[in-house]
Amino acid sequence: MGTTQRQKLSYWLATGLLLLAVVCGVLSVAGGFTKSQSLLLNVVGIVMPMVIGASACIAVALLNRSAAALSRLAWILIGAGMALCACGDASLFHHEMTVGGDPEVGTAIDALFWCSYLFQVVGIMILTAEVTGKRRYQHLIDSFTMCAAGGALLYTFIVGPVLSQTDLSTTERIFGVCYPVLTFLVAWAGLAFLAGSASTGHIQRSIAYLGIGSVITGLTDNVWTAQSLTQSYQSGSWVDYGWIVGYSFQALGAMSSLLYAVQGVATAQTNNVLIN
Repeated sequence: MGTTQRQKLSYWLATGLLLLAVVCGVLSVAGGFTKSQSLLLNVVGIVMPMVIGASACIAVALLNRSAAALSRLAWILIGAGMALCACGDASLFHHEMTVGGDPEVGTAIDALFWCSYLFQVVGIMILTAEVTGKRRYQHLIDSFTMCAAGGALLYTFIVGPVLSQTDLSTTERIFGVCYPVLTFLVAWAGLAFLAGSASTGHIQRSIAYLGIGSVITGLTDNVWTAQSLTQSYQSGSWVDYGWIVGYSFQALGAMSSLLYAVQGVATAQTNNVLIN
């Protein structure tokens, strides 16, 4: 079996694992399991898509050597962001299993999520600039206008209520504000990515998946934050589906890009044989 065939086999194996992760995630939300069983289903359903996506992103950067250096850096950043998010979710599930309840504000788990969102936002925006080409600066102006409108809503429903709570410590206020801002930026970056790609007249499947997944994930995190403020969030509610779907779409976007990269390597190898 040649290298390209092994790479394609790995792609379809990852696709199968992703489908398994989605099924496990849906089952975990449906309920009816013991605490340990639900924890295992959560880990498979939420953490596995991020691990698959992170691996695919890094593979895209390594395989697609003909791409611009900035594009490869963007995929590495997105992959690193997904990997950090997977570590954060796994640590969160471990804390729930061993200690119970939510971890204290300002722990290493928060740092993992913060770095994850920051890396993803920067990586997606680099890809957006690469995709839009000559319109990149005008597109950034448009997207910042869209960000300002969304930021007003974010302040009204989340940031404002956090700042108005007098019983919160300074650390809780900082984390309570920065977390929804970063998750909003993930959603905004995904939407800007989709809008910028649409302006070129053609949206690749990988771009659509990655952009949609980022929007869903970012919005889900903001809904979770809003519900946490009012203490109305319940584990196993419909909000959990947002993370499962969002992470899965992000993984599909990375895997689709990996498939393009593998096909590009195969074409280059064929051309090299014909030339020689």
